[in-house]
Parts: sequence; structure tokens; C-alpha cells
Amino acid sequence: MLLSTLINDSPPGAWLDAGDACALLGVKRATLYAYVSRGKVRARPGETARRRVYLRDDLEQLRAQKGSGMGSRGSNFGRIDTALTVLTPSGPHFRGRAAIELAGDASWTFERTCELLWGHASSRGPTSWPRSTDGRLIRRVQTANPLDAMVGAVLQGVADERRHDLGREADLRKSKHLMRLALAGCNLGRDASAAEWALAQASVAAGFLAGFGQQPRPETTRAVDATLTLLADAGVDPAAVAARAAVASGAEMYRSVAAGLCAITLDGLPPTVALAPIVALHTETSAPEHAPRRLRDRIARRESVPGFAGDPDVRATALIAIAHEVGRGKASLRVLHALVDGAELAGLPPPNLALGLFAVCEALGVGPEGAVALLALGRTAGLIGHALEQRAQTHLPFAARYLGPPLRGPDGLP
Repeated sequence: MLLSTLINDSPPGAWLDAGDACALLGVKRATLYAYVSRGKVRARPGETARRRVYLRDDLEQLRAQKGSGMGSRGSNFGRIDTALTVLTPSGPHFRGRAAIELAGDASWTFERTCELLWGHASSRGPTSWPRSTDGRLIRRVQTANPLDAMVGAVLQGVADERRHDLGREADLRKSKHLMRLALAGCNLGRDASAAEWALAQASVAAGFLAGFGQQPRPETTRAVDATLTLLADAGVDPAAVAARAAVASGAEMYRSVAAGLCAITLDGLPPTVALAPIVALHTETSAPEHAPRRLRDRIARRESVPGFAGDPDVRATALIAIAHEVGRGKASLRVLHALVDGAELAGLPPPNLALGLFAVCEALGVGPEGAVALLALGRTAGLIGHALEQRAQTHLPFAARYLGPPLRGPDGLP
């Protein structure tokens, strides 16, 4: 069933356009988009592919939560205080620094992004990172899904005999070790030897490329560094909350980050689900000259166009620019650029983050599987930061609200 049909079949007023949604909440559009990215408000394509509509029930519930302070525990209840990341119309800012600017700095590496998020930033650059990890912790994970493999690899860290060590230096050691396990996990589902080869590289970016069978070159390594930085954190989204909840329940860092990885989304969807229709559109558009027709056909059927359905994210434009720079001359990228140009001429929304990530991975030659791995690898850095920050807090400020039938017995009605 087309999404537009589903919307048309909904009761009148069940979905609101962006203007009405913002008026209901009393917020700007950037704030509304942030609510969508964090999973607080559901959105769908509207009656045309150029518009998005927002579920009124979610908006009403969010307005009620804002008005009530989320219950009887005061206005701070329901709010997670964080100094890590804030989402703005110009993209995420990590501890006050714009991710777009960091990614555009040719001397900036993903390791520096990690240490910035972990509270270990230094003007002298990143500290030394190990080139390998304990071989006993690298065991094959029987799965073809790189995200599942990364979860399995990160959980192998529970064998770290020093996992309960406390202190600033202990935290930094465990954080680096966890990133190396995540890097190994990019490939453990396919080839354990590729994981070992990845870990032998001088940086996370070079290791990613080597694990996917690509020779790390300065320009491709730089592209991966920039992409990982852009993807490093998404604020207090469901994945961050999952990691924080695990910490609040007493889990150590490895289990907490694994919990967060299980909840990672891309444009509000599981990564493979978000990428699959983009891959399909790219495949069926076999040549650049076919792009206008493919777009016209979808618009005529009132279908959303994969890669252009969603809320604006400036990181998508930055990722497409990275892909263009590193993948010059690739036929697959000519098709992609034709789709982007055609969508703009057709008045479609700007490209979303999933399309930008797909473009980079096409340019690098690592495919959709590499896109999922690259997303999860980048987000691991932010999840570690959330786990470290949550450990210093006493609890998660959330509580359930009972909506079931009236209680009977000693605690309720007779």
C-alpha cells in the first residue's frame, strides 16, 4: 500500500503538515525535525512527494509532556542533560564544535573526533592508539550483517580482565579497545583474516578500507575520516538512550555500547531498511539519462522517492560532496548525481542522510554492506561518549505512565 493511500485513509486531522505541527508544539521547524530524528514524532510523505506530514497523536503527547514536566518529579523529569551533542539546522555540534567544520578540516582524524566526544580532546592531537587488540578476543561472528557482527565483536570485550577499572586513563584505554573491537566487527561476519588485516592499520579509517579489500590511500582515508566524523553522534536518540539505560542498570561499557548499537537507526529506520530502496532505485536507473524518467514515474504514482523522503540534513550534502571528490569518473556515481540533479529540478526535498552515506560507499567501492558498517562504526564513538557521561549521573529521568484498565484489589477499585 502506498504511504499516500494510508494517509488518505486516516481520519481527518490525523496528520499535520510542518507548519501546523510547529504551531501545535510552539517550536521552530529545526526542533520539529530533531523530534523526528529522535523518534519522538512519526512522519511520512504527504499527498505529494515534496511534503512531509506528522502524526498528530505524537505531537499531542509531546505537547502534554512538555506542559506537565513529564510527571510529578519536576520539570527536569523526562530530560537527559548532556554536554556531548546538540542538533542544529547546520548539523550536529560535538561539545560545541560543528561536525561539518571538523569533517572539512583536512588535518582532522576520526580518532580526534572520538577523543573530543569522550572528553579527552587535546590541542596536541589524539593520543597514541593501538594497532591491534588481543587476538583472543577476535573470534568469528556467524552473521552476514555487519551491524550484528559488530555487536558480537563488542560483546567480546567482556573478557577484558580490566573492564571494571575506573579513572580517566582506564576509561580512555577501554574506549580505544572498544573502537578496535568495533572495527574488527565490520568484517568478522565475512572473514576473520580481514578483521586482523584491518586492525593492523595505522588508523580506524585505514582499517575500515583495508578490511573491505580497498587499499588505503590518502584521499580515501581522508574521506572515511570525514564521513565517520559526520556520523559520530546523533544526540540523545533511541540508540543513545539504550546505551545510557544499560549503564544506569549497572552494565559496564562493552555491554552498554552493544545495547546502543542494537538500536541504531538511519533516517528513523533500521539501516538496512533505509538503504534498500535507495540501492533498488540506483540499480534500476542503469544510466544517467534514465534518471529523469525514473523520477517522473515515481512522482506520477505519488510515491516517495528513496533518498529524498525525509527531513533536511546538511550532512547529506557534505557526504555527497565527499563522494564526488573521491569517486571522480565512476559510472555508478554519474547515475547517482543524475538522480540528485533530477530530484532538485523536480522540486523534491534535498537528499537525506541515507543517500549521502550510500554515495560515499559507492565512491569507495564498499557497497551497501560497507554503508551499514561505516554508520555503526561512526556511531560507536558517540555511544561510548554517552556511556561515559551517563555513568556520572544517578539515573535516567524517565518513568512509565499506566494507561491500562482500572486497578482492582487492594491497590485499586473494589
